[in-house]
Amino acid sequence: MELGKDKEELETCPICPSPGPPIPTPPKSSDRDEDDEELQWIACSKCKKWYHCVCIVMNSEYKDTVPAELLQELDASGQGEWFDWADRVDRWYCKPCIDHSKSPENPKPPRIPMHATLRRKRVAKSGASASPIGKRARLETQTHASSSANGDATLEQGRPKRRAALDRPDYLNMHNHTATPTRGWIDLIKNPAKYDRVIKDGNFPRVPATLLRKEWIESGVTASDVAVGTAPFPAHLPPTLFYGPTREPLVVRPEDGGIASMGGKVPEPGLTVDDVARLVGPQRMVDVIDVATQQSSQWPLEKWAQYVKNRSDPNAASSSKVYNIISLEISGTDLAQQVRPPSIVSDIDWVENFWPFPGGPEAAKRAAARASEGLDDAGQTKGKVKNEWPKVQLYCLMGMRDAWTDWHVDFAASSVYYNVHTGSKVFFFIRPTAANLAAYARWSGSHELQQTTWLPDLCDEVRKVTLVAGDTMIIPSGYIHAVYTPVDSIVFGGNFVHSYDIPTQLRLREIEIDTRVPQRFRFPYFDRLCWYVATRYTDDLRQLRAFRPTGKATKRQRPYDRVLRGLLVLARFLISEVDKMTDDATDEKEKQLIYRRIPTDISDPAALAHELLWRVENELPDVWEDEEEVKLVGGRKGKRAKRTENGTAQSEPKAMRLLDKPISSRTWNFKPAPWTQADHPLLKTTTKVWLPRPGGDGTPEEADQVSAIYHQSRERTRVESGETILEDQDIVFTERRITWPSKAEATESQVAESDGQPSTSGLGGVKAKVEAEVEV
Repeated sequence: MELGKDKEELETCPICPSPGPPIPTPPKSSDRDEDDEELQWIACSKCKKWYHCVCIVMNSEYKDTVPAELLQELDASGQGEWFDWADRVDRWYCKPCIDHSKSPENPKPPRIPMHATLRRKRVAKSGASASPIGKRARLETQTHASSSANGDATLEQGRPKRRAALDRPDYLNMHNHTATPTRGWIDLIKNPAKYDRVIKDGNFPRVPATLLRKEWIESGVTASDVAVGTAPFPAHLPPTLFYGPTREPLVVRPEDGGIASMGGKVPEPGLTVDDVARLVGPQRMVDVIDVATQQSSQWPLEKWAQYVKNRSDPNAASSSKVYNIISLEISGTDLAQQVRPPSIVSDIDWVENFWPFPGGPEAAKRAAARASEGLDDAGQTKGKVKNEWPKVQLYCLMGMRDAWTDWHVDFAASSVYYNVHTGSKVFFFIRPTAANLAAYARWSGSHELQQTTWLPDLCDEVRKVTLVAGDTMIIPSGYIHAVYTPVDSIVFGGNFVHSYDIPTQLRLREIEIDTRVPQRFRFPYFDRLCWYVATRYTDDLRQLRAFRPTGKATKRQRPYDRVLRGLLVLARFLISEVDKMTDDATDEKEKQLIYRRIPTDISDPAALAHELLWRVENELPDVWEDEEEVKLVGGRKGKRAKRTENGTAQSEPKAMRLLDKPISSRTWNFKPAPWTQADHPLLKTTTKVWLPRPGGDGTPEEADQVSAIYHQSRERTRVESGETILEDQDIVFTERRITWPSKAEATESQVAESDGQPSTSGLGGVKAKVEAEVEV
């Protein structure tokens, strides 16, 4: 009886009727699952308390807090108080908060009166930073309001939830790849030989902190410069360690300068979990993963701090469960004032350098901080939209001993900076080769494989590196990795995308789509960010080659070659996105999704994408040689053109292709002049020949030879730099097919000849010589 009573109390909200939560009418039939129905909840945007949507409508005092437009729809819907209105609301405030805001005793009244606001129809739902506080029942919240991390602490929880939500798939678990057999993986990494596995020591490069700058990445030093000792860095630390096929995780130890010498900043060593909760906000909800069961839930930070305190107190009845926090984003909080990413991140990060922050990044972040503390100008109407951006650069990660984060690639193949503030972390890495990424895509797309398969078994090798307090690591784009926590730890880090590995970033975007990763776990606003990047680079290249540059124009630098080759991929990706909007084969939902992700200030996205492609091609004289390297759309893999030590393209024999070789000339048009093609009649002949059968004893045998000659020619006329050029191509392709009869047929033929019957070959055993000429 007590358990039933607790459950009934736990599912109530502050304004539930005295008998208990409302029950839908008509009541459920006896043949339906009692958990099929669930109440809708919504949280106050100010005090964060949770309420039943139906209780709000049924309560005469609270009903006025619902927007009048929704109340009209409610009356017209015929559903009464059970009308689902929470998904339409952006901000909602409970009556006590509204009354307090109007009270003369309120020392800090809001500038704008509190009232519920509706969601904007054009606001994208893809970004984590733009998600509302509360809508439909969330899968991560705790079931019992009186439960705690260790069973003996009572803290105020997020809104309770029904059992039906608990039985649903745990998408946070599935798509962060924290598979259920965690204990088995931990045993394996502690003693790989016991399980017939090999985990190599990483021996990743230790880099001086002062070396990690944009100037190092774009130094453009060749292999010959390194060989003769003229490079401005040690021979074993070329910039290709950060990008390209030979990229590696880079480790900076405190004795190498640490994060301070990298231009970054983290809190003082005395920072505790209690300090994190206080600086970020005790009521801030955060996703917490139970490592043993891999069930995810949302806790307020004050509960997390209490859990950690009880684990460290020898006199407390601490819990044996291990929990892990990997997604606490701290932008706009007091803690964020004590954290700064390394300079290399700020120098090349797309968000930092290309996102159109009104008034600059710092002003937008301050406005977001004010909005998070309470309602002001930054939290309403136009100001609110301006404060949306991909908030992925400042994370605080907190893990307990024996925590495990399974194999994953950070969203959009973003690079990562990672500083261990307290404790230690052990990283396991798999190189992002084409074969390994294909294996990862297959593994991450199968829940069964995640449960039963050690991912390195599908890849070439796995390497590990251990970081301790004070160590910093840069993980380059696309690296597959898993993380083990040997001791309680606090880590600061963040994600960033850049222009030096654009093909990898777009490839991982495809993998996320193919494996159906929910939008919540992807890089927020990534497609929109790509358009902003294209806009800036197009403008820079336009100014760089301006026919009449203005005196006020800032002198633009030609982008680094590695960047230009990545921009080819970006331009073709954007062109493919625009083409989908006019393709009848694309469903309407996808068209609308692409349309919403294009910034409203880009009036002609197709023209922008084509202009970027054209201008980048003009900057790369050997674009055709490297076209296959950067080709993404269509999924066909290409080969990198071999290059000499001075960086020029090295010619090599290529297999003949029939009239599909790209033109080698440069034009000032977006599309080259069309070819006029003629196909000549097929010439086909059949003859009898006497030739040794392959694999035989060398004796000539009668065989049928079919020869086919294909002849094609084409020509075109174009104008380049005032000159008229006529180009023509003529191809004659000869194909031969020789067929020997089966052994039985050959024997019958010989018997017939021995009986005096004439031979049908007409060649009298003379070997025929057939010649053909191929012209290209």
